[in-house]
This record gives sequence, structure tokens and C-alpha cells, in this order.
Amino acid sequence: MHSTLYEHLVEAQLAYNHSMKDVEIRALVTKGHILEGAGFVYNFYREVYFNREAKKIFSMDFIEDKDAETIERCVREIREAPDGRWLFYFNSPPAESVRRQLEAELG
Repeated sequence: MHSTLYEHLVEAQLAYNHSMKDVEIRALVTKGHILEGAGFVYNFYREVYFNREAKKIFSMDFIEDKDAETIERCVREIREAPDGRWLFYFNSPPAESVRRQLEAELG
């Protein structure tokens, strides 16, 4: 089986962080599969997963801190942001300037 981009990211992170346990690594890979399976793409520069069609953005901190069931629930939930803006799944809301930059970059 070919490794996904997210799996390569996790493997690269291991080179810098030897304290991660195998269970944590598997959880991150599982979450990456959930997101990629739902059409999300990873942005290296911003360290976010995004889906233009769903207009949703997940920060890596949010992904790492939540369990796979929460990630899947957020991916599947059907709701729209006010005024057709993007929905941000971050641990704390991003600053308005960050929101505007991400929305401009991602369309």
C-alpha cells in the first residue's frame, strides 16, 4: 500500500519528536485518512487541511487534539458559515486577518 502525503508528514515529524507513541502516530494517520477520504487537501505552508467544496478548514492543532470520531463528525456535519464564508475548525478562533488571508488564498 502506498503511503499518503499525511503519513509521510507524520513519519518526518518522528525524526524530530521521538516522544510520540505508536498509538499517537496511528491516530494521526487515521485522522489524515478521514480527511483525505472526504476530499480535504493538506496545505504545508499554512499547516491546515482544507476542502474548497465544503468550505471547511482544519488546523493541525485541532486535528491532533481531537479524537478520530470528532474529526469525522466535523467533516460530515452539514452547516454553512454565515455569508458563505469558510468554517474554521481550530482550537481557538483565528484572528480576522488570518481568516481573510486563508479565505483569499483558498478561494
